[in-house]
Amino acid sequence: MLLITPAQSLAFFRIGFFSILLLELIQLSMTPLMWWHEISPTWLGGLSPILICLIGICINIAVILGYRYRAAAFCNYIFCTSVFGAFRDLEYHMDYVYIGMSLFAIFVPLHVCHSVDAKRNGWDKNTPVSDHFQLILVSLGIGIIYFESVFYKLASPTWNGGRGYWMPATVPDAVLIDHSWMLDHAWAAYALGWLPIILEATLLFGIWVSRLRRLYLLGALLHIGILFTFPIPLFAIGELIFFVLLLPKPQTRAASAQCRFRTSRRLVYVLLILIAPFQIGTSLRAKLLKENMPGQNIVTEYRDWTTAHKHDVSQYLGIAHHPVFMDFHFATRSSTVAVRQRIDGQVTYLPGADETGLGDLKASGRYWVFRKFRFIHLPVTSQRFQDTLRNYLWTFGTSTGGVETYEIVRKDDTFYQAWRPGLLTERRNRAYEVVAYVRLAPNIFEFKLAQAPDLAEALRAK
Repeated sequence: MLLITPAQSLAFFRIGFFSILLLELIQLSMTPLMWWHEISPTWLGGLSPILICLIGICINIAVILGYRYRAAAFCNYIFCTSVFGAFRDLEYHMDYVYIGMSLFAIFVPLHVCHSVDAKRNGWDKNTPVSDHFQLILVSLGIGIIYFESVFYKLASPTWNGGRGYWMPATVPDAVLIDHSWMLDHAWAAYALGWLPIILEATLLFGIWVSRLRRLYLLGALLHIGILFTFPIPLFAIGELIFFVLLLPKPQTRAASAQCRFRTSRRLVYVLLILIAPFQIGTSLRAKLLKENMPGQNIVTEYRDWTTAHKHDVSQYLGIAHHPVFMDFHFATRSSTVAVRQRIDGQVTYLPGADETGLGDLKASGRYWVFRKFRFIHLPVTSQRFQDTLRNYLWTFGTSTGGVETYEIVRKDDTFYQAWRPGLLTERRNRAYEVVAYVRLAPNIFEFKLAQAPDLAEALRAK
């Protein structure tokens, strides 16, 4: 006997999740210079970045509408592995969710209602499907990711000390708003540090117990908090959509023969069995497990084999490790770096950090991750830094048709592991100091150091 439910929540998930993917593609289409070089080694390298985005947008619209759904879902999977799977500098967590969900979307009947195909086949919102479809999607989209991240968090002095939320939330260019009113209360800071760990450690198993399922809807509140706090809105909303599948709905028990899409269910089970070894091998790379695994044995050899193939596994299966907001992310990158432009005596701060250091939505998502963790801490004299800076300025700067003048400025944000009140306000109130000057025009890129010979040294300076 199986638990069967109406297919309506699967349709809501299809529309919501792939709409987020559509917004991701629209954002990419507006900033082609920042990512074009990333996919040049792939078969898409000969196409215009705008054309690539338009292809992806058309495919996703077909998926959202449920038009020739299976073919559209397959094309979407190929597209995601070719574009999102090729990103390295610009990759971020949601890319793997897009790839993994696009793979399973080929087999899960997300088009059973509220779709063009549903009208053609006479399906409606009451068409019975196994509730396993919904639970498997939640397990893959957030459950496994949550559970694996716990092994990284418990090995982190900041997270296992209850300050895992407070640490990034007090770095100005890592947040959208100043919510010191909450962070300055120790009980709130520690509660927001421990609640995610408890949720992440248990959700993967708890959702399979029907009586506990509603309890995990509280996890949606954490993602709403992420949406308004950190500059990763599409990640926050994309993960939030999975909780739609946990909303209460009518359930009945029926024989397997009475449940529609039995073949799809079997194919999903087979796919789960095939990818499980790769997920296990990837999870074994977590620091807590790696450090407590003695000697060399068959398990460590298997872990090392999956590590050697990690790029293929992440590109085609969407399986990757998930150390998010760890100590090492901020220990050497907690300083706030901004780029400002002078036009007619007026100073304008480019997206990423404003005059007090706060982040914004214009350089959000993958661009924030890239800027914060892979760009601004590089040695300022390196060719990679200057090439990336040029693309960043052409993408986010304001062109007046002449020579533009920019200043790279920084402010010291000493890394703290111990909780202390007023830290975010204190960091915002600190003054910037100029690190370098840039003059930019179509055929001009002049870069001049102001003080420190190395930006990494400047970031560490106190």
